Amino acid sequence: HPIISQNTETRKLNIERTLLQIIEAAEQCERLDLPELMPIMDLNKALSNLPCPLYAAIERGDYKDARDCIPRCGDIAVMIGPEGGFTQEEAALLLSHKDVTPVSLGNTILRAETALFKMLSVAE
Repeated sequence: HPIISQNTETRKLNIERTLLQIIEAAEQCERLDLPELMPIMDLNKALSNLPCPLYAAIERGDYKDARDCIPRCGDIAVMIGPEGGFTQEEAALLLSHKDVTPVSLGNTILRAETALFKMLSVAE
């Protein structure tokens, strides 16, 4: 689910371009399945409709590495922040939710698309 947060720059998604990026990334990673692209929603709505555990990459926190937290099988959701990161209020909301596990993607701040594919590469 593409999520709208306070720091989201692009609020209208080019669906065709995004689907092509998903296919290209899956091919490059030799995945046999494609991640599903869902409709855009705001953060509060997304958190109220979690169908499975959510692993959220929250930058500048002392969290376990995503590779050590994300299970290798089963249904999960992953979330990365927008350019500029989550606001303090959004990070607090994520950290307070019972079905959200904060994770780290390392010391380097990644571009949004790179962070997403790093999260997906951990979750086979």
